[in-house]
Amino acid sequence: MRGRKGFTLLEILVVLLLLSLIFGTVVTVFRTAGQGALLLKRDAERLYQRAFLAYRLRHQLEGLLRSFRLEKREGTLYMGFVTSSGENYPGVVQVRYRYSGGELFYCEKPYPEGEILSCEAGREIRLASLESFEIEIFQGGRWRSGEEGFSGRPEKIAFTLEDLKMVVPVRVGRTLR
Repeated sequence: MRGRKGFTLLEILVVLLLLSLIFGTVVTVFRTAGQGALLLKRDAERLYQRAFLAYRLRHQLEGLLRSFRLEKREGTLYMGFVTSSGENYPGVVQVRYRYSGGELFYCEKPYPEGEILSCEAGREIRLASLESFEIEIFQGGRWRSGEEGFSGRPEKIAFTLEDLKMVVPVRVGRTLR
């Protein structure tokens, strides 16, 4: 046996064991990093979505012209108003937001076209999945929740998208007849 070069079976098994431990550690690190990156991407997309919705709502509410309505029927919250800040049509439009079952929907139509809280089939688009969406109206020195409903010209409108809350002062510039 002297003079023979090579490795014993035990030495090969030790090397294989060390390689499998190293490989297992590397795979675990990469998998954890990948899952972390996916969670970070999902959180960033959710934050962007909330920021975009907050901007959109604020912009449209700042352009409020008249006919603001807020109703809650059968667990569904409806908010409709006439604004000069539409997304799909130029000029003055009627917009309606509907929050139902954790989903926020949007509908826009030219002004005047039908009842303010109505929406034709095919016009409504899904904006987001939200854990909570709340609207409060300030008028006459007190806040009213979406449960109470409202119709008229609010002084301020507060909306909450999950944990993001914004208060928008309403400055109605003129009344359309």
